[in-house]
Amino acid sequence: MEKKGGVRIIAHIDMDAFFASVEERDKPYLKGSPVAVGGDPEGGFGRGVIATCNYPARSYGLHSGMSLKIAWKLSEEAHKKGMPRVIFVRPGFRKYGAVSQKVFKIIKKFAPVFEVMSVDEGYADFSFTQSYSESFKLAKKIQKAIYDEEQLTASFGVGENKLIAKIASGFKKPNGITVVTSDESQTFLDALSIGKLPGVGKKTESVLLQKGFKKVADVRTASLSQYKKLLGKSGEGIFRYAHNDDTREVSTEQVIPKSIGEEETFHDDLRTFKEGSLYLKKTSKSLMEKLKKEGFTEARKVTLVVRFSNFETLTRGITLSVAIASAGKLELTGLKLLIPFFEKKENPQKLGIRLLGLRLEKLS
Repeated sequence: MEKKGGVRIIAHIDMDAFFASVEERDKPYLKGSPVAVGGDPEGGFGRGVIATCNYPARSYGLHSGMSLKIAWKLSEEAHKKGMPRVIFVRPGFRKYGAVSQKVFKIIKKFAPVFEVMSVDEGYADFSFTQSYSESFKLAKKIQKAIYDEEQLTASFGVGENKLIAKIASGFKKPNGITVVTSDESQTFLDALSIGKLPGVGKKTESVLLQKGFKKVADVRTASLSQYKKLLGKSGEGIFRYAHNDDTREVSTEQVIPKSIGEEETFHDDLRTFKEGSLYLKKTSKSLMEKLKKEGFTEARKVTLVVRFSNFETLTRGITLSVAIASAGKLELTGLKLLIPFFEKKENPQKLGIRLLGLRLEKLS
């Protein structure tokens, strides 16, 4: 790792299977077992999804966002092969938030310019080290401090920009450090599958694969105008990232939330409007409390998310001329959005509702 005087060096720090790791730490009997955080699968009939799982559970095929029903099925299949069943744990998000704050405080002792991205990851500016070799040593020190103080592990990606650092942090999990120098950056990117680039979801990846773009190196054979024509606005971002063009800085400014929301997967599908209205009454009160805790007083946009029993998901929103500042007005607005989903036009098959979500946007 050569000396790189004056270059920008950024680290992406990603806690390893964070929720599951906290549970293993606090419940020693879980250590060494496959663990999934996300609720009770109820023998394969549970509702909801996995928030995260540890690495033994991932070896069974489990992953974040997977339904509890499928996770249970994979666990049972593994058990039939002589492997231990997955232990399912209900999440404790308040606890995870408190631990997260402790971890971030440790990181800031070593790297004061730190940008929180979520409860378990963030970017740190390592430019002050002035070399990749010193950045590697700093990452090791932070890893050790996190483990010594919180008994948790973190993986690091170090590179010349956020793009490289973010991708690199996933290369040697858990508890790994991957350093990509400026000289190595483009070669590092070129070898990746296109799905590794930010902004390339399954749909976009399918479009690119059909055009023969399999690796990032393939992406660089086309022009910016071709990508704009093929993918619209997102094409420009993908083109820039493929050419290692990322000028985003690490910012210590607190990110103002763009929205505040909640959603719930029901144990039994909702069949009546009354059941839906009870959810809205409870959630409206909870959301207004969250709004005030975040330092806001009102919202001008309300969005309702509905997922039917066949997993079809629809979203309906309304932007109001007069902002909502009370739970009662939010509940009334939510009810107006909900009514059509119990009518023939929006729900011709009279499907039950598996999930409801309510979100506030345009906050002030």
